[in-house]
Amino acid sequence: MQEATIHTIHVANTRDSAYAAGVTDGDECRRRKDKPSAYLLVALNDDYSAGFRAGFFQRALRTTKIANTR
Repeated sequence: MQEATIHTIHVANTRDSAYAAGVTDGDECRRRKDKPSAYLLVALNDDYSAGFRAGFFQRALRTTKIANTR
């Protein structure tokens, strides 16, 4: 199983499906060496484009929890 697919399954189980689809598409775009649209690189409140950037730039999800320091 490809690393991107494992990552996508993990994302689908923890976040919404638009983000997971974006991760998969971003990874494919990077592998094909395509140039992504400006919207996908700068959209702020869009789960798909956030996932696309994570896949395109190979960013891992932050899974560590910040401890309560009180």
